[in-house]
Amino acid sequence: MASTYVNDLRLNEMATGDQSGSWGTVTNTNLELIGEAFSFGTEAITTNADTHTTTIADGASDAGRSMYLKYTGTLDSACTITIGPNTVSKMWFIENATSGSQNIIISQGSGANVTIAAGETKAVYSDGAGAGAAFVDAFAALSVAGVSPTEIGVLDGLTASTAQLNRNDIATLGLVEASKVVTADANSNVIWEDNKKAGFGNAGDLQIYHDGSNSYISDQGTGNLKILAENFVLQTPDGATNAIFADTDTSVYLYHAGAEKLVTTSKGTDVTGDGTSEVILGVDTNFNDKGNYRIRVTEGASYGTMYFEDFAGANWSPNLALQSNGEVYFYEDGGNAVKFYWDSVNEATVHKDGVKANFGDSSDLSIYHSGNHSIIKDVGAGNLIIAGDADIQITDSVISENKAVFSTNGAVTLYYDNSQKFETTSTGINVTGTAVTDGVTVDGTLDIEEVYEKVNLSTGTSGTVTIDTTGYGVDYFTLNQTANRTINFTNVNANLGTGQSVTVSVLMTQGSTAYYLNAYQVDGSTVTPKWSGGSAPSGGNASGIDVYTFTIIKTANATFTVLASQTQFA
Repeated sequence: MASTYVNDLRLNEMATGDQSGSWGTVTNTNLELIGEAFSFGTEAITTNADTHTTTIADGASDAGRSMYLKYTGTLDSACTITIGPNTVSKMWFIENATSGSQNIIISQGSGANVTIAAGETKAVYSDGAGAGAAFVDAFAALSVAGVSPTEIGVLDGLTASTAQLNRNDIATLGLVEASKVVTADANSNVIWEDNKKAGFGNAGDLQIYHDGSNSYISDQGTGNLKILAENFVLQTPDGATNAIFADTDTSVYLYHAGAEKLVTTSKGTDVTGDGTSEVILGVDTNFNDKGNYRIRVTEGASYGTMYFEDFAGANWSPNLALQSNGEVYFYEDGGNAVKFYWDSVNEATVHKDGVKANFGDSSDLSIYHSGNHSIIKDVGAGNLIIAGDADIQITDSVISENKAVFSTNGAVTLYYDNSQKFETTSTGINVTGTAVTDGVTVDGTLDIEEVYEKVNLSTGTSGTVTIDTTGYGVDYFTLNQTANRTINFTNVNANLGTGQSVTVSVLMTQGSTAYYLNAYQVDGSTVTPKWSGGSAPSGGNASGIDVYTFTIIKTANATFTVLASQTQFA
């Protein structure tokens, strides 16, 4: 029958007849391993490992069997150490001697674990329950009773209940050391090492400690941190300079370098400057020495000004200024130029050039002066509506001359140099003076008292005569013609609708040799006019003026009937 290793120290349990000839050696080894179970052992963890396994060897020397087990190595995170086999029930003193200030977590199975901080040692035991095995902190609830405090030289890792330790019973004839964390010296000073906290409350809610660089009063619990005092004073370490002074039932004073700067009053606060004409209240959101925002108050000869500023780049820039004379100034972003302000003297808002007053969620309507022009600009949906119950007038800048008047339930009147020229009526319009138009479409009766027609004066004597029907209806050639000529009427199809006509007169001056128009085109295409009298002219009137009249009728797209006549004037 083979040997087994089912005991908590993993010793060789020899069966009957086993280890013949080696029984003495195996027994000696078992005795040595029993001694090892009361010894000191050390085991290194792989650098920066997150997990580590310690398995007590069967029947062989192993550091994991030692009663005092010290773990070494360097860690960058907490490391879970599993000690096996998970059937071993045993007690250890385990020290976390790793570097890196990381915890080690002692585990055996899926049950509870014990966490040991860097530099600390704990007494623990395993329950050997197999897959669900657990580790337990043996001294977590250790009670020390019946021990006289005067007999205690060193209490390390012990918890004493109320009245078991009484400071009045401790004579500080030298240094009294408790857990190597707190010392009471001969001067009755109680000293905590760096990063060792004096805790108050069942859960250590209030903590007082020094981390080696800074001192802390830290409230970690529920409720408020209250400092109760008849008069509260916060001073420099030498007690010579105030930083804060709170007087019972009256004011709170804040100081800068010992100089009073802010005082609370029944109405609010009083702020004191540096003795000059300027007071600054800063707001620092990034904890830099300049801050991000500030309120600066200056005193002028006639009024004071309060500036709201931010720190842009390397300089303080104002965003808003309030003056005690009632004026309000708004500045460009990141600059010092005023863009918009309230002028209290003239009781007006002033927008600088290019600064818009925008209206609508998407700035649909803008009113501004560009530097050259004043502009009302609508870019949104819907119409731009100017509404008024009384007349709406457009005048000059001093409101002395009308340019347009829109009368409710009445006329729209337009002016030239303050003289009325155009007026709507209940039946149409009235025009005062001369109306010049490129074209008129009349649907109804046209009653004309006077008509003045534009005459185009031309000096050409040969080549094609081109007449743009858009521009004029009479073309007068003032020089003697030197050759027979082709005439081409342009923009006819574009200007006329089907069933419309245009009439053009051409006056040709003749010398001693008479020439005439002998070819005819409409929009560059040849046409054959129907001539008054039944035949086309074959010549002109020497030393006279020939007048040609053409009436062009559009009968379909690019299709025309042309009626023509020639009249000779001596």
